Formats: sequence, C-alpha cells, structure tokens
Amino acid sequence: MSSIRNLPKKKATLKDVARTANVSIATVSRVLNNSPSVTKKTKDHVNDVIQKLSFSPSPMARALNSGRTRTVGALVPTLDHAIFSKFLEALEKRLSDHKHSLVISTTNGSPKTEFEQATALLNMGAEALIVSGKQRSLEFDALVKRFNVPVIITSYYDPNADYPSIGYDNAAISKLALNHFIEKQYNTVAVIHGPTTDNDRTRDRLEGIKSDNRFSDVNYMEVALSIDGGCQATRRIISSGQRPDVIFCLSDVLALGVLFELQRNNISIPNDVAVMGFDNLEWAEHTVPPLTSIELSVKDMGKHAADEVCSFLNTGKPIDSVKLSGHLLKRETT
Repeated sequence: MSSIRNLPKKKATLKDVARTANVSIATVSRVLNNSPSVTKKTKDHVNDVIQKLSFSPSPMARALNSGRTRTVGALVPTLDHAIFSKFLEALEKRLSDHKHSLVISTTNGSPKTEFEQATALLNMGAEALIVSGKQRSLEFDALVKRFNVPVIITSYYDPNADYPSIGYDNAAISKLALNHFIEKQYNTVAVIHGPTTDNDRTRDRLEGIKSDNRFSDVNYMEVALSIDGGCQATRRIISSGQRPDVIFCLSDVLALGVLFELQRNNISIPNDVAVMGFDNLEWAEHTVPPLTSIELSVKDMGKHAADEVCSFLNTGKPIDSVKLSGHLLKRETT
C-alpha cells in the first residue's frame, strides 16, 4: 500500500501561478499566449514561476483561451485494411508537424454511422473533418454547415465536388491495368471487387473498365472485401469451367485470396491464369509469385490533406483540390 508521501502532488493551477507570481490570472494567460502587451520582465518572472511549479495548462484551458482545439477529425470506412492505416499514419505525422492533433473514427462504410461519428467529433471540438470518397448524406452536409467547419474528401478527385478533394481519378487509374492487359495480349478478364453500395471509388473504377471496349469478354464478381471473398470468387471461376486470361482484383486483399485458391487447385500463375491487384499493400511484392498491382500514393494523400487543412485553419487560405497519380508495378503474377 502506497504511503501518503508517495502520492503525486496536486497539479498546479493557473490560479496558483498567478498567486505565486503576484500577478493577475489574466496576465498569466497573456504570458502563456505570448501576448506582446506583457513586458519582458513580467514574462520572465511568470515563466520562472511556471517552471518552479511545473505548471502545464490543460488542453481544455488552452482551447478556452485561444478559441482553438487544433484538432482534426478523420472518418474512414475501416482500420482493418492497410491502405487506410498508411494514409492515417502519414496524415497524423504531418498534422503533428503543424502542431495539430488527429482523432479517428470508423464508419463501416455507412452514411448513418458517418453522420453520427462526425457529430461526435464536432461536439468534442474538431475544427475540420477529413472523409473518404465524395458521397455524403444530406444530414452530414447540414451538420458541417451548422458547425461551419471545412471538409476534405480523400481517395477521390473531383474538382466539382461539394467539398475540396485530394485523391485520384479512379476511372482513369483502372485503365492502367487494361493497358497492361493489352500489352500482355489478355483477351478475357474476370474483375473481382468489393461492395459498390456507398463506395463511389469502387463504382468509378468499375466504370473505367466498362467504358473500355477493347476486350471481348469481361465478367464482374462482387464479393466481401476480404481474403475469403477472393477465395470464394476464385472457386466460382474454377467451377464455371471458363478460365479467364487474367483475374483483376480491385484490392490486393482480394488478390491474396485469389492467389491462395489458385495455388490450392494447382493452377499455375501466370502461365494458366494471370492475377493483378490494386493498392500495392506492403506485402504485395513478397507473395509467391510477387503480385502485380497498382500503387496509390496514399502517404502523399495524407500529407497533402494535412497541409491543406492546416493552411486553411491557420491562415484562411482556401483549400485546393489535388489530383494524385497511380503507378502500375509489374511483377510476376502477370
């Protein structure tokens, strides 16, 4: 059992600093905010007292004094997939460079959940919201209008969207795969993708493929966005007896399931069937064989989003939309 003398001392308050320094609480507050109205002598004296008392103002107190929480909220569909983790890591690091904090909420791809989580973030003082995709509910739009906060769309580029966007032309990027298939002389294509409901990124990628008339035979299969979803789709392809030249997965997670299932059935990759992924997750180059994939610059997306939102919050500079590119990484599965 701890003795009383080992218990932590009571934390010093703003009032303690003012009393010890023999100045007003308002003067201490001005010193903390580096106000030019306080003389150097007074600043030095108050700062000495602050150091001796080990005083540290709480985030709540700083927010009350400055009217700023310096907090940004990010809403993403899930944390289960590395693509969002990479984006959030870059976003948080860059926000920290700008002396801002990040609070993350997941939506499971549900507009209702996104609205509820956005409400919670704004009620706790988030000064801006960063979201995935351009599709929003009317309730969300009304919420951010009421709170008068900036919103940035990520993973999607559309300069005409309701909010500034930092991301990709998903339809155009999907054509990188199609150009590669033409180069490899693949004629029949199976496209495996996750749910399209409430996912405008996937819908646009599919539209990019469907708008291309260079292929005689393209089949589409919607499954759960998981390794098991890729396995299930591959079993359906095998059982159909109609083996395509290439299986194009709109996520590396699906592609991993495809690789597993093809290998379980002793189907050679790429000699019997080629496989291509999307996202270039960190393990893609280490699969057997290494997975051909489209790399999206998600770290750059996080950095740009942080730079743009902090510039707006600190200076009022309008947020610019930023178009990012994708890159095809040719490996041994095609």
